[in-house]
Amino acid sequence: MGMFEKSIEECKKAISLSPSVAAAHTNLGIVYMNINRYEAAAEEFVKAIDIDPDSATAHYYLGLAYGRTGRQEEGEGELKKAARLKVRPKRRAKKE
Repeated sequence: MGMFEKSIEECKKAISLSPSVAAAHTNLGIVYMNINRYEAAAEEFVKAIDIDPDSATAHYYLGLAYGRTGRQEEGEGELKKAARLKVRPKRRAKKE
């Protein structure tokens, strides 16, 4: 079994144990992106976003997957959402 096949197996196992964990779907989607299975990747990113609509990572990769499948406008929209959701560092409290 190759590295990517093993990764897919492990991600699917994680999803079966915790289907409501968005990161598990995102991770599986990223593995699919690495082997050019963009439609399958997009499906996983959509699942991740359904669970966690504020996941900048899932929106970002969904945008890339859409771009790879010819859905440029949708892809641009997802990338813009990812940019808006980008995690920003907390501001430090001012010293008195």
